[in-house]
Amino acid sequence: LPGTRPVLWLAAGATAARVGWIAATRSYAPTFDAADYDGLARLIAAGSAYPLQLSAAGYVPTALRPPGYPYSLGAFYSVVGDRLTAGRLLGAGLGVIAVLLVYAIARRLGGDRIGLIAGWVAALFPPFVVLNGGLVSETLFITLELAAIWAMLRWRQDGGRLVWAGVAGAFAAAAALTRPNGLALIAVLLLVVAASVGTPVRTRLASLAVIAGAAVLVLLPWGLRNLDAFEQVVPVSTNAGFTAGGIYNSSAMTGGDLRGIWRAPFTVPDFRDLYEDPGLDQAELDSAVLARAISIAWDHPRYTLDVVRLNGGRLTGLFGPQQIVDQWNSEIGARSPAPVLMKLSVVALLLLALLAALRPRRLPEAMRREWWLWILFGLLLVTTLPLLANPRYRTPLDPFLIILAAVPLGEAGRRLAGPLARPPSQGAGAS
Repeated sequence: LPGTRPVLWLAAGATAARVGWIAATRSYAPTFDAADYDGLARLIAAGSAYPLQLSAAGYVPTALRPPGYPYSLGAFYSVVGDRLTAGRLLGAGLGVIAVLLVYAIARRLGGDRIGLIAGWVAALFPPFVVLNGGLVSETLFITLELAAIWAMLRWRQDGGRLVWAGVAGAFAAAAALTRPNGLALIAVLLLVVAASVGTPVRTRLASLAVIAGAAVLVLLPWGLRNLDAFEQVVPVSTNAGFTAGGIYNSSAMTGGDLRGIWRAPFTVPDFRDLYEDPGLDQAELDSAVLARAISIAWDHPRYTLDVVRLNGGRLTGLFGPQQIVDQWNSEIGARSPAPVLMKLSVVALLLLALLAALRPRRLPEAMRREWWLWILFGLLLVTTLPLLANPRYRTPLDPFLIILAAVPLGEAGRRLAGPLARPPSQGAGAS
């Protein structure tokens, strides 16, 4: 890498921040989703197949949790032991890789200065540092997402080499196996290759085939497992209905701060009959809950718009009921003064990213040319806003905001450095 020493300092800084945080929060105990991931990983490490789930029909096959993170954590536990600190250190390692990928992507989009600024912001950004100390799937998803983006930038800027198309497709599919909205990443990769009019048609067609083939190869083993378990095609998970049903139900339509707050769908009257039906396997149950949730959303368009509006503020962690922020802090083990630092840093990041977005002509040319990055940002946002309000689900969007924020920070740095670098005027200091 050009400028290896700054990159080593960046990696060291990111590592120190994350390991330091883990050392300072040794009493961390996973809760909510983090506890679920930890439990799945321990069973997998002990040699279990993907664990069963209790339902009205007894213990049945499940695909509620996408397999990427539980299997990764379980594989790590099987090597080093199923200790929480080990799992947290895996998250720290994934976080450092993500920081280096932010640097590499920003450097390709804006040059060395923008790359280093974005890298250091990612290295020290409190929500990232704290996230990497929690046992949540976003630690893996963000790294895979960034790896796919980096590989596609290599494909775009290095003449359409097929190896980069294959790498991008494989990482995107792995991201989809970690969080289902990673499927949007595969779609965007195919779109950007198809729309790269400056690339020969033969290269584009071959690259489309390679991306699709790599994605299928990665998704196929889990898809075959699900076909055997549910006797229908389930590419990633059975949590679409579980997620949507938790928001689009009569209980969540209550007024006040709790309006649009997710509830476990098996606890609300709208879906209780479905969850009590022993004749439904999990895939059938998920489809039935999803269909009913869509019907509720369709019948209450004003409520649906309210959910989008409210979630926009709640995803930042700055607005909404405290219980959402408390859940986020509990899952990742955030304790004072981290929550305050996280809120302040999110405000600063949003303001800087907005400043950059409002002045698109000031963005580096490569950043403007890679239009597909912002389509991907939009798709990830659109697949989150109507459903999820926990700030944890915003974190896959943060690398895009960090890269944008690096532009005005770079401009400010040049302005500050200008007077310091300017030679003294003639006659200065003369006696």
